[in-house]
Amino acid sequence: MDAGLHTRKKMGMFDEIMVPKGYLRSLLDKENEKLLDKNHLFQTKDLDNHMDLYKVYRQYLYKKKREALPFEEWEKVKKNVTIRFHDYLQDKKGDEYELACEFTFKNGRVDKKELIQFQLRMKRDEREKVDKMWDTEQKILDAYRTTSIKYKFYLWLE
Repeated sequence: MDAGLHTRKKMGMFDEIMVPKGYLRSLLDKENEKLLDKNHLFQTKDLDNHMDLYKVYRQYLYKKKREALPFEEWEKVKKNVTIRFHDYLQDKKGDEYELACEFTFKNGRVDKKELIQFQLRMKRDEREKVDKMWDTEQKILDAYRTTSIKYKFYLWLE
């Protein structure tokens, strides 16, 4: 990864879209831009939701062909569509941010770019408190799993 560490939260069936950092320069300031990779991968629900991979390349939207697995073959998507995509980013200090953008494509070509949201989700010290809470909860659940006869019985039934 470039400057920022990367955390990803999955949201069920979705597609991923690879957007070069250069396309977001006009939307973000220099400091926030450093959190992104050169070709950053975002999640979107605005396309087919078949876990496909899309990319923006030379102002056009492309979709990776599934049949061409050993090779990278991309086909142009020639339709009018508005795609809202997002990701969660983490800076060097450990603070977590949420970034959401919207690109409008006319006949497959980028027509409009808009920053929907860029906000601080959680500071590092808050994240550490939440992680500590989850660790404590996991210890309690692990203790229950090792001592509970009911749990062991239902686990055996599976």
